Amino acid sequence: MDYALKIKKLKRLKWACRAIVATATFVSVWANQLQAQRNGASIFISIMPPLIVMAGFELVSRIPISNGIWVTRFTRPVVTASITLGSAWLSYFHQRDAFGRYTTDVSTIRVLPLLIDGLMVIAAVSLVELNVQVALLETKQAGLDVRVERAPRPVTKVVAKAPSGKERIALVLAQAPDLAIKEIAERANVSYNYSHAVVSELRRKALEAS
Repeated sequence: MDYALKIKKLKRLKWACRAIVATATFVSVWANQLQAQRNGASIFISIMPPLIVMAGFELVSRIPISNGIWVTRFTRPVVTASITLGSAWLSYFHQRDAFGRYTTDVSTIRVLPLLIDGLMVIAAVSLVELNVQVALLETKQAGLDVRVERAPRPVTKVVAKAPSGKERIALVLAQAPDLAIKEIAERANVSYNYSHAVVSELRRKALEAS
């Protein structure tokens, strides 16, 4: 696998998601401030919900979740989801009231705020997922994703058994049946008496077989 090319494509998608998050946040902030009173405090309070949602997802996407204790891994997603739901609830009513001033279409007033904030949340969640995929590919690219494989079974070396003295005598006798016992003993590397006994036995068996 070409990790560099894959990582490059995912990073492009990350920037695209960031652009969508920024655009949706800007539209949500703009829509929220439409229904605010014309003073700084009112405007700031109105635009806080979408900014809080964006900040929460930005923290989650930038800081990877470690493999530590389960409380840490459980708390961050749950708290982020709670903040998102609360902010989206406030933002929905702000935008609905604002759009109600400029259009009489009930469907637009009710659905458009959901589409704006929903797009922001989808892009932010996608950004978190892309960060995880990029981190995984970078780990593999660096050669750190090493899997320990089971060691192969050791090959048992078969050691050929050296022929016994009797077998050596039989081999010499087969090659030279009329050879003297003394020479047979020397070639088979055995004593004369042992060679004499074995040769006598082998020759007797040969006579009996014939």
